[in-house]
Amino acid sequence: MTVQERLRHLRRLIQTSQHQYYIDDRSDLSDEEFDAAWEQLLEIERAHPELVTPDSPSQRIGGSPARQFAEVEHSHTLLSLTNVFSTEDLMTWRERLVPQLEPDLQESLGWVLEPKIDGLSVALEYRNGLFMRGATRGNGDVGEDVTANLRTVKQIPLHIPAVPSAGVPVPEVLTVRGEVYVRKEDFAAFNATLAAQEERVYANPRNFAAGSLRQLDPNESSRRPLRLWVFELLDSEGGPDLPTHEARLTFLAQLGFPVAHDAIHRFADGEFAALVEAADRFLDTKADLPYEVDGVVAKVDGIAAQRVLGQTGRDPRWARAYKRAGEQVVTRLLEIETFVGRTGVVTPRARLAPVPVGGVVVEHATLHNFDYVASLDLREGDQVVVMRAGDVIPRVVKALPEHRTGNECPWIPPERCPSCDAVLVQQEDQVAHRCPNPNCPKQLTRAIEHFVSRGALDIRSFGSKQAMLFVEEERFIRDVSDVYRLPWSEIGQLEGYKALRIKNLKDGLAAAKARPPARLLHALGIPFVGLQVAELICGAVPNLLELPHCSQDDLELIDGVGPEIARAVTDFLADPARRRELQALALSGLCMLGPEKTAATASEEAGLAGKTFVITGKLSGFTRSEATVRLKELGAKVTGSVSGKTDYVLAGKDAGSKLAKAQKIGVPILDELGFQELIGNLEGD
Repeated sequence: MTVQERLRHLRRLIQTSQHQYYIDDRSDLSDEEFDAAWEQLLEIERAHPELVTPDSPSQRIGGSPARQFAEVEHSHTLLSLTNVFSTEDLMTWRERLVPQLEPDLQESLGWVLEPKIDGLSVALEYRNGLFMRGATRGNGDVGEDVTANLRTVKQIPLHIPAVPSAGVPVPEVLTVRGEVYVRKEDFAAFNATLAAQEERVYANPRNFAAGSLRQLDPNESSRRPLRLWVFELLDSEGGPDLPTHEARLTFLAQLGFPVAHDAIHRFADGEFAALVEAADRFLDTKADLPYEVDGVVAKVDGIAAQRVLGQTGRDPRWARAYKRAGEQVVTRLLEIETFVGRTGVVTPRARLAPVPVGGVVVEHATLHNFDYVASLDLREGDQVVVMRAGDVIPRVVKALPEHRTGNECPWIPPERCPSCDAVLVQQEDQVAHRCPNPNCPKQLTRAIEHFVSRGALDIRSFGSKQAMLFVEEERFIRDVSDVYRLPWSEIGQLEGYKALRIKNLKDGLAAAKARPPARLLHALGIPFVGLQVAELICGAVPNLLELPHCSQDDLELIDGVGPEIARAVTDFLADPARRRELQALALSGLCMLGPEKTAATASEEAGLAGKTFVITGKLSGFTRSEATVRLKELGAKVTGSVSGKTDYVLAGKDAGSKLAKAQKIGVPILDELGFQELIGNLEGD
């Protein structure tokens, strides 16, 4: 078997297995067999990069971060939907539509009922069976190109048909519309992880899908548990003539797209009353679905009838979204509590008399900030209206002053920190009230919880209980660096801390010393500095101990670091106490230096370290991938768009707008011969 044949076999095997697993909920391969096939595929492609194809399963792995998303003009307007909120409105809509159709279309009239998934709408374009581009809906006419991120969604086929299938015609051009979403259990688990790290949680599944698809780093998107339902065929050139929406969905399923068959139902026109009843039953039981929906959609099934009915503005006349207003309940506000976060923000939260809302018993609800409480004139003891925003996050909507008895207590916002009694401060341009004391026990406890968390230094056997015990109860920790200066003899006297438990703590702390500096920078808890931003900063600042000497202007020169992030870093490290913490962590043996880059070290003398290239046009002497690999080996960066930070543009045949922009702003341009000479001279030094 030749290398090419072996690659084709492995790709078919993996594609079929992934389709079975992510769409059919089954798999003919064991985990071990799948892993073995995957490793073989990667090994062959590493040895033969010229054989890598866009539809290879390996291309689902996230690529290089983008600077921004390019705009995409949709070939078909992605329409929105008009909402109705009662069964009477649904019946009235049907009664208005039918007379607009010719008798033959009335006779064949049918309807389809399908769920309205709560996610982010996208359009996917295929040419000759290959996934070429994916974009968000945007305003319906123009969206954002998020192709690289969509490639990481396992349910999106990179090649159609997704599995070998005889007799299924593949259109030359195919455009489909779908909804990227997240399952409830995955959403809850991901939010729980963020909350444990005191990161901002997502308010609802749609925000999660949108935020995940708009990550500038596809590697980050690949870690998000995103899924897809396809619900519309927008364009099909060279494909079969499919006269109904139901037939189109069946065809898309044959090509390997995930279609919500179990939740989609067809009704004849004489059964429209049954459709209305089914829509009500669906909304009654939607809480039992494994994914969030924000309604149910009724559509005219016939494509010819859809075309006759047309659209009003951006809404089709032939479809309606049937929804119910968000469920609201009344309960008693027992107390307004306050919590101190790791950045010192003091946040109010409502403790409620337990009440079921949307199938969940709610005992607490967010109150956002002090101003929000004041705007609602909330009083402890009030009867209040509570709803789950987006059916997810409980919040207090309003108080019911007409039910007050005179025993309610107006809430007085604290002027001092509830943990350390420091006077709270509020910046002019912010609503948050903060505790300014870096040694505040609650603030420090949250900071330690973040420092040791899995997303930061991942210190095993060290969690929230240890953070609270060592900070608030025993006072063993007074700043972050004290994590590595614990009094082990005293800890050994505490109940439950025997030799084995102490050994596990010591082992976890020792293992964390080898974590890369980006993990440590993220662990410090600097506002706006997540792991992705920390990696960008550490890529530009090779020694973390040099970071306190970088100015805001220095940091803003780093791709992906804007003024707000740069200011947050310099403000944080301007504090002498923070600098002492960093020095103490270095003395404790934590890694402050990035890995040695042997190829880049040579390139520093050659002059390409940190240089930014853009490749455009068709190259004849080598592929773009080959050029990219050679540049990166010499320490250069390769990006997709031309800007003032671009050092060189490599322009091949038929170079277009990127070349024009480079010429306009004066970026040096290399043709293939000039590029080969540059590379040859550098590699020969």
